[in-house]
Amino acid sequence: KQSVFDFQYFPFRVLKRDSEEAELERHLISSPGSLPVSQSSTNQTVDNLVRTSDTLSFLVLKDGKLVYEYYADGINGKTPMLCYSITKSLFSSYLSLLASNGVISFDDWLGQYHCQLPDFVANRTFQSLMNMESGIRYTHGKGPFTDMVKFWLSTDIRRSLKGISPSVDGSGFFYYNDIHLHLLNRMVDSRISDLFVDINHNFWQRLKPTSNALFCIDNHQKKYLKMDGGMVVAPYDLAKFGLLYANN
Repeated sequence: KQSVFDFQYFPFRVLKRDSEEAELERHLISSPGSLPVSQSSTNQTVDNLVRTSDTLSFLVLKDGKLVYEYYADGINGKTPMLCYSITKSLFSSYLSLLASNGVISFDDWLGQYHCQLPDFVANRTFQSLMNMESGIRYTHGKGPFTDMVKFWLSTDIRRSLKGISPSVDGSGFFYYNDIHLHLLNRMVDSRISDLFVDINHNFWQRLKPTSNALFCIDNHQKKYLKMDGGMVVAPYDLAKFGLLYANN
């Protein structure tokens, strides 16, 4: 069974918070917990839903202030937890920063970046990879031989990418596939000398995080970031990330 603490089984690098810690402003009120919600034709409150659904943390912000928070199993707002696919959203925001600063263009295609990858993906652009347009073979599931598990446990992701193959279904349609993230990562990794340092300086520290975060890597020598789901972030800092979009 997967856990938000599975990061302990992977090597990782630490995204340290700045000494100037910026706390979330708190204005806790009880009303969000009493709001009615409907799930599977059953009406209940937010409080009851989070307590009966294996939820570990649930935060509500209004006007930039924390108005409701729920935690379970010893978790609190500063407990780092594996984000899994929320990592994809964090990375896509970082890519947008790179594009706005002219480091990359979403029209750039993979072949321009000399990543030594199979020819069939050479004409893929940043945009098509971010759209998860299919054409790359990928098998889901938690069995030991699926692509999902093989890439998640890979100790050399760069080498694993050299073995990808085309899908029999062609391309041009959406298909949720973690390999797209690894290819995006590969493109940026080939352009920036130390991707981890750049993410830390130009993205993570801008959030003024309240806690250290972690970034899982494939191994200590290669240090390739697990961009499919390897960021480990505390609830308060994920809330700060959400505020970026709430505030445009």
